[in-house]
Formats: sequence, C-alpha cells, structure tokens
Amino acid sequence: MSKWSLALAVGIVVIAGCSGGGGGGGPTPPTPSNPNDSTAFITLPGGDGILQSVYLTGQGRAEGDLLAVIRNDSQHDVFGTVASQLERDVRLDLTAYTSNQLYLTVPVSTFPDLVRTFTQYRLNIDHTGQENADGTSNDFPPDSSGVLQDFDAFYRLFPGRMTSVTVRLNDSMFTLTNQSSTFDSTEFQNQNYSTSHGHTGMNGFLSDYLMFDLSGSANNGHRPQLPDASGEAGQLYVSGDNFAVSVHSDGPQDQATTDPKPYFIFTENNTTYLEGKHIGERTRVDPGGSPQIFPGTYTMIQPDPRPLANPNARLTALVGGYRLFSARFGSLGTNPQNFEILAFPGTYTDDEGTMQVLLFNYSGGGVSNVYYGTIDLGAGTIIADPIENLGIVPLSGSITGTVNQFTGTNGAVLSNQLAFGSVRGGRFTLSGAPGSFSTSGRFVVFRK
Repeated sequence: MSKWSLALAVGIVVIAGCSGGGGGGGPTPPTPSNPNDSTAFITLPGGDGILQSVYLTGQGRAEGDLLAVIRNDSQHDVFGTVASQLERDVRLDLTAYTSNQLYLTVPVSTFPDLVRTFTQYRLNIDHTGQENADGTSNDFPPDSSGVLQDFDAFYRLFPGRMTSVTVRLNDSMFTLTNQSSTFDSTEFQNQNYSTSHGHTGMNGFLSDYLMFDLSGSANNGHRPQLPDASGEAGQLYVSGDNFAVSVHSDGPQDQATTDPKPYFIFTENNTTYLEGKHIGERTRVDPGGSPQIFPGTYTMIQPDPRPLANPNARLTALVGGYRLFSARFGSLGTNPQNFEILAFPGTYTDDEGTMQVLLFNYSGGGVSNVYYGTIDLGAGTIIADPIENLGIVPLSGSITGTVNQFTGTNGAVLSNQLAFGSVRGGRFTLSGAPGSFSTSGRFVVFRK
C-alpha cells in the first residue's frame, strides 16, 4: 500500500479571512512601472498558518477493538511549543477505517520570510483503551498507555495557508497487556515515513487549493483530459505542490442537494493520479440575512485493502477544500492584454527556488488560454505548456522565458537575487507565447 505522505497536496479547509498585502502589493493595487504590467496583489489573511493532522486508522492503510484517545495537539521547534487543548477528546478506533482531522493554529508572522519550518512531528496520545461488547470502553491509565514521541519530519507553515501531515495509526503499532499498552515506534515509522526532496520522515505538504474555472467557451478544446478518460476537465486546481482537475461542480447551492463530481490529483510529475469526489462552493444565508460563501470540498479515496468480494471497493482517505482563485487575488487582468502570471510556492520552494506557475488571460471573471509550468528562480527561467497537456506529457517547453528583478514584501527589488523565500514577485520575458499574452511584464507570487 502506498503511503499518503508522498508529497501529495490534498487540501482540507482553505482558510477564510480578511484581505491583506503581499506579492509586492498591498490592500490596493501596486503602481505599475510599465502600463502593460499586472496590478494583481495577494489577499491572503496574514499572521497564522494552520497545521492539519489527518489520522488514518485501520491496518493496510485486524480485527480488534483498540482505541487511542487524543486530548491536545502540540508541535515544537527550536523557537518553542505550539499547543492547543481540544474541546473534547478525540477517540480513534484503531481497527476501523476512519479519517479524523485535528487543526493547530501556528504563529508565523514574526518568522524570517514569513515561513516556519518543522523537522519533527510530535505524536501525542493521552491514553489507549479497549471497547467493550456493550459499546462502552475500558480506558487504560495514561502513565501506562500514553504516547509522547517525536518523529523525523519536514513541513512548513505559511501565513494564511494550510499544511497537512497524514498520520497512519492502527492496532498493529500497539501491544496490549493488562490495563496497559506498549507503542511500537518502529512500526509507526514503517507506515508513516517516506522520502521527498531528500527529506526522510513524515513529509507534510501545502494542502489548500485555488480553483480556476475552465468551463467557459473560450477554453473549449483547450482543457486537460480527465485521467479516467471520461472527457475534458471543467476545473483546474493548484496548491504549489500539486495540480488537480475535476468535472465542473454544480455551482453555489446547498450542499445537501449537490451531486458530488469526479476529482483527480496529479502526482509523480503529473503522470499518475489519485481519485476522489468534490462539491463546489456553497452560498448560505446566516441568521442576519447576509450570504456567506463556503469553500468547495472534496474527498479523496483509496482502494479498500481488506479482502472483499468487490475489488472496486474504496475507503475515504482524506477530505479537503478549495476556493476560487480570484478570492485570493485583487485587481486581476487590468493590463491591456488581460494577462497574468501567478507563481505558487511549494513545500520545498525555499530550498530549491522553484514554483508551480500558471499563465492565462483573465477577462469578465473567466480564464482562457491557460498554460502551466514552473519558474526556477535560481536559474532565472520559466517554462510552460498548454494546459491541455497536463497529465499527458512532461513539459515540452511550448513557452520559455526568463525571470529576474525579484521583489520582496514591500515591492522593492531584492539585493540578494537568490533569497528564494523572500520573493513575492518579479519581472518576466517570454518567447514563443500566444499573441494574447504579454511578452514581458510583472509576475506575482501567491504568498503573504
């Protein structure tokens, strides 16, 4: 069974918040140095990042009745400990196939380059116990069954964004004795460790997606194919770690009346995928009569590892969310070409200086002529393909170009061009671009 910690960007709830500066801009559009420049700016909420721990229980991801009880969530680094007391105990049935999410708010705004890096993940189980036949439980004393251990990890927290770490936890990791249990940390590592970008351990990932609607007529014939060969994608998603596509949602409405649509996350250089379902953003009216938009949600699934008669049986592995990209950017498409280049940092961007990138025209609230690719800040290059190539072929370089004059949080050009974590924007020059694109101008980084 493959581990879900394979640098898989499956978002949970995208954080809602107030507008803020970033990307070389602020609460108002930046003043362009050239009339053809983009005036886009970031409207991410600032201050805190969110760490989501996703507990996946059940072996293979045997039978038994072991419980683990979690009462608080805490993580630590050289700068201190971040902890949160849960409002109620989270009781995990370690023999059942369940998915449980815990959220921890992590201060980030005072850290250099507005990022906080963790190299350990703390597993904090207050105590274990066993279910009784009548549905009650026999809880073991914490001093003989609790777990408080740190494991090698690598994950980063950014202001206004969410990072997720998957935690496989099941009864194979515990040995029961009289009124106590012994935790097997080696077995825990075997089921949770992976290697990504040279980091071996519990690798986390940015897990909030932005969605781009491709359903407009301007994109007909120029959309990615759905990986199950069922047709063209209606929506495109990007997080900085992965791209995803889906069938178009039913649109804003009550979730209870919405039919979930197929959703796919690309992995392994966009040549393999994971499957799921999603429901679009919903508009609800609060008691005061004001409408509120709630994020779209999705559920990722995996094959059921148990020997069932139905080989197509699936288990819920993760649930997630996304927001329309224009909810996180202001002043889009205001230049004569209605053209934007948006770069998306990933979990390892600070080490490598590379980012996912989208190039597109934006007019009337819709995107068209979409290209996807990467920006390499270290090499000063950009490479992109038509979006219809996503999931079919590696980048072939239909568009190439250069990037330079990187700017920081205040919009000023950085003196150190290799300060990857400080970059919030810069200048680009393209070659081989379609006529609707600008050949030079300003790109923006999706980062507070």
